[in-house]
Amino acid sequence: MIAICPDFFTIGLEKQFRKILKKRQNKEHNLNPNLKVQAVDFRHWQSRCLGIVITPWFMNLMLLPNEGDEWQNLPVGHISTFHFPSGDYEFTLAEEEGVGRFQVHSVFSPMLDFADQEMAINTAQQALLILMRDGNSEQNSQSPQQLKRYLAV
Repeated sequence: MIAICPDFFTIGLEKQFRKILKKRQNKEHNLNPNLKVQAVDFRHWQSRCLGIVITPWFMNLMLLPNEGDEWQNLPVGHISTFHFPSGDYEFTLAEEEGVGRFQVHSVFSPMLDFADQEMAINTAQQALLILMRDGNSEQNSQSPQQLKRYLAV
């Protein structure tokens, strides 16, 4: 059974990224007008929350820390490698007002190839399944394009 992260995490993420979207709407040219901000399938993983955030400009794996997490001592932009059943993935430490610090791994950006929200959600769910699938870690290790290869949109 997968332990679900508290709703306030995903609601807060969606709220903050909708605010960012409002700021970018008139400036950003790589926005997909068929997509909206949505947090997908956040669950507990190694005592953190893991899921995917979809926006009209990106789809990112996101790790949210516990309180007092060691990430507070790292500079924004720091790259950390996390081991998943399918292999090792590099995440970048980011920080957004209203969200705080989080680790992020880009799955897709820009999002212009997605026809609609349903397609983006299905792709996000498949990405999480692939991430958690046992595989040959040596073959899959640290490949930034790994999920994209499996999820050709």
